[in-house]
Amino acid sequence: MTQQNGGLLRIFPEGGGDKVADIEPMFDRILFFWSDRRNPHEVQPAYKTRYAITLWYFDAKEREEACKRYQRERQRELATSRPT
Repeated sequence: MTQQNGGLLRIFPEGGGDKVADIEPMFDRILFFWSDRRNPHEVQPAYKTRYAITLWYFDAKEREEACKRYQRERQRELATSRPT
């Protein structure tokens, strides 16, 4: 089915190595995994409609740091976009 529809998810081991997990898209399958450095991954080309939901989770400290970073970037953007 994957050869016809594509969309294979391949998860590589953290830090390299030979073992990979190839996960075929199947009807009614849901997969949860950390999509950060712990699980390097790729999705091979899909030839049919494919849906993905991405959820970002921040703890309180990470959220605070992200908000501060956003504010700094926003201020930089505003400063550079002002007419002189």
